[in-house]
Amino acid sequence: MISAKFYFKQVEITIVVIYIPPNDRNMTRKLQQLIVAMYMERSVNSQFIVMGDFNHIVNSRLDKISSSSSCSNRTLPLHRWLTNQGFGDTYRICNPDIREYTWVGHDVQSRIDQIWVSEELQPGIEQAEIVDAEFITSSDHNIVCAVVSIKHLIKSYSIAKMKKRNLSRTIYLYDEATKEN
Repeated sequence: MISAKFYFKQVEITIVVIYIPPNDRNMTRKLQQLIVAMYMERSVNSQFIVMGDFNHIVNSRLDKISSSSSCSNRTLPLHRWLTNQGFGDTYRICNPDIREYTWVGHDVQSRIDQIWVSEELQPGIEQAEIVDAEFITSSDHNIVCAVVSIKHLIKSYSIAKMKKRNLSRTIYLYDEATKEN
């Protein structure tokens, strides 16, 4: 798992990139616990994006084609938690009925790579797509892309309005930062 925080005017965006091993329940549980803890400790103006290789599908009718009928369709607890918290699957929001896949195996095609965004980011989703990566990488996964605007989360305040409402902003002087900062 890799996470990064991005700070904008009046909004903080945490992006969490995960890889969930297909058959390791302990690691899956630990990853979910870490994501839940990060989410619970967020600030009021914080939004979340959780993305990566979930190695699980959300909708067996739309997200998987298999010649084998014995494939498991268990719901991933993390998917259930994300849904309960109001997160949305960017691809399904933009493409509710399209069958397209991010991974192709011997007799299976599935959409196991996903980008989930918190509820307040969803109105800003402009596009979500799956890009064929055959000639871009040597991976057996396609690329999942989403364009999410945050304009609707940022209010434009003049300096006078900020002073009147006692609002402040934080300015990071990266060129003056030391290792201690």
